[in-house]
Amino acid sequence: MFKNLIKRILKKLITILLYIFDLIIPKKNNCLLFGSRAGQQYGDNSRFLFEWIRENRPDLDVYYLTYDKKILVSEDKDERIIPYHSMNALKKLLRAKKIFITHGIGDMPYQSLCKRAHEIYYLGHGISFKRTDLATKGGIPKKTMKLKKHSRRLYAFISSGIERLALHTYFGIPYNQIKITGTPRNELLWKNIQNKNNDYPKLHNIFSFQNKIQKTILYAPTYLPEEENAFFSFDDFNLEKLKQFLEKNNLFLFLRMHRNDLQRYRKTNGDLLYDRIKLLDFDLIPDINSILHEFDILITDFSSIFFDYFLVDRPIIYITSKLEEYMEKIGFYFDYDNVTPGPKAKTFLEFIEALRECIVEPDKWKKERNLLTNLFHEYSKGDSCQKIMEYCLKKR
Repeated sequence: MFKNLIKRILKKLITILLYIFDLIIPKKNNCLLFGSRAGQQYGDNSRFLFEWIRENRPDLDVYYLTYDKKILVSEDKDERIIPYHSMNALKKLLRAKKIFITHGIGDMPYQSLCKRAHEIYYLGHGISFKRTDLATKGGIPKKTMKLKKHSRRLYAFISSGIERLALHTYFGIPYNQIKITGTPRNELLWKNIQNKNNDYPKLHNIFSFQNKIQKTILYAPTYLPEEENAFFSFDDFNLEKLKQFLEKNNLFLFLRMHRNDLQRYRKTNGDLLYDRIKLLDFDLIPDINSILHEFDILITDFSSIFFDYFLVDRPIIYITSKLEEYMEKIGFYFDYDNVTPGPKAKTFLEFIEALRECIVEPDKWKKERNLLTNLFHEYSKGDSCQKIMEYCLKKR
């Protein structure tokens, strides 16, 4: 009991000292720190903006803080990528004026320092679709609460006015601090689309296909905590029939599990090494947007990845077998049916029919997709990183 009390007192004293140091140590306006997913990931919008700066703005002093051992110990390691919890990271945080995050304040270590002396730039990790704010029936997530505390110094970069309204509502960020610039990861996607390369170069490099691919399908479900199998959630799912359908139509299905589902999925299915079903884990493809343009069809349920795929302008299939339960427990910011242009599949048989439709009539939902693309990607012209940095560097 006494030892625990001493530890708590020491921790409080250290926190106070760091807080004082943070206030008195001058900050450098050209020193920028990046992080994502509480240090667990070197990726997402933070990674793409960080790498753009490294290539285009050598005058800026930029660092990425991460636990990602694969990046930290690689032979060609960038000296600007430093361990998340380290003295070096603490020194940078005490000097940096600007910090860039994708998920929440926890993307930076030593959170007690993110109080008054920093400008916080929220890049996000996708268009907000599932409820994560005060309206969530399960309560108030800690991530959102922490962001709300910093709303006066929090700036966000998004792709549309409708997303600005959502961010203002659940993060409390003032409208004039939410900028429509497009996002770094979709800038890369936009450029890949402009290249119009349909030979699946990255997929070929990863899997070395022997036969010519007719169509590629990406299945990217969201995290469903109560699902046991963490594959397709159909009650009538038939793996053999799926494999036969893929073989008959010369299709390749690539599975991109949610991070929280990947370990559970592997316990049940291994790596699912079938000829035409491949697992795209995070070691193979850290950021799916870097390869999103190489898929001819997207399958998802409630993941916001379909908003990004609007830019690709190809068919999307929505699995709705768990829609009622998900709406009851989580819910959405937008009406599900109004923002999901494509066939809905509640059963496995409906899913197979939806696949046939997407193969035969890929443009059936094109008009609806284009309307929503214009709504949710109001700005997407391939210069998002430049726009973001122009704004950030004006702040003093």
